[in-house]
Amino acid sequence: MKYRWKQIDDIKGIGIFLVVLCHCILLYESNLDISLQTRFVDIVYSFHMPLFFVVTGITLGLKYYSSESCKRIDLGKVLKKLSLRLLVPYFIWSFVYILLEIRKNKWVFPDNIVERCYAVISGRGIAPLWFLIALFLAEVLFILSLKFIGQKFLGKLLWEVLFVLILGILSILAIRIYRTFISENFYLDFPLLAICRVVPTLFFILFGFIIGLRFKKIVELDLKYKVLALLILLLFFSAFQIAVKNHINMHILDIDHMKYFLLTGMLGSMIIIFLSVMLPSRMKILPEIGKQSMIIMFLHYPPIPILFNIRRIEEVLGLPCVFLLESVILILICCSIYQVFRLLVTKIVKRNTESRLK
Repeated sequence: MKYRWKQIDDIKGIGIFLVVLCHCILLYESNLDISLQTRFVDIVYSFHMPLFFVVTGITLGLKYYSSESCKRIDLGKVLKKLSLRLLVPYFIWSFVYILLEIRKNKWVFPDNIVERCYAVISGRGIAPLWFLIALFLAEVLFILSLKFIGQKFLGKLLWEVLFVLILGILSILAIRIYRTFISENFYLDFPLLAICRVVPTLFFILFGFIIGLRFKKIVELDLKYKVLALLILLLFFSAFQIAVKNHINMHILDIDHMKYFLLTGMLGSMIIIFLSVMLPSRMKILPEIGKQSMIIMFLHYPPIPILFNIRRIEEVLGLPCVFLLESVILILICCSIYQVFRLLVTKIVKRNTESRLK
């Protein structure tokens, strides 16, 4: 039986909570001054999506930790597995999102319907589902690299640093290419964006992979060393946040300073990783949220109307908008919907199996 690392689920749990919290803040329509909340969103956006790519890299590092494991990669099985895990949900949920937008528009096609559909097909994606297609493309490329060249350089720190630097430079070049060739024609812009976005995604997966090769050692570190590492990471991360105000939207590659984004993406991810490995093992709720992070990603965001209905209830009851509380309620509702759906599917499958046996 494959071992499941609780710490990885903790990382994903913290990550998805930050995603939901930021979306609750961004989707808040008010004339109130929320500059503090906006600054908080900018800080979280500097690492929250890289964190999920880093986690993917960590899981790959734990799986393909030796030259032999890289040689045994079955590309057909990997492609099939990734398609079922990422590509199929990407197209299904994109269809659901577009259908709900049409319903919201009283079953009349909105003016941007062609643009929305093409965004899905071209790989640009619609928020927040772009993450799935970006991860699919980058993970396929990364595993291909592991299969054919990775085994020669596996675990060699100098080569790992060199590859990180190369991908970092390519990421800076990618965003410059996108800015240079962007036009008013979305038929050309969307595929270009999808291609250019793969490069920083690969960068963070590679960084996570390097961490994954050493993840067991990080988990087993003495608490005093974990605390020391966390403090150093927080110091550097804070210094970058104070020194540079970096607007980031990885979905549309709207990033002011790519080099600082790569740095804060790594530092922020490492902060969450060290926080996660310091959490007590008896904590159960966070890893459960982490296990359901993908379904939470799908359900919490408009046009799925959960957040909208929470806001309506707040208005009817005259309650203040508390982003933290909203995020917790939203996550609990998403998890409950998933559990109910899973229970119904299990019962239906069980009933069908019993009827066949009879």
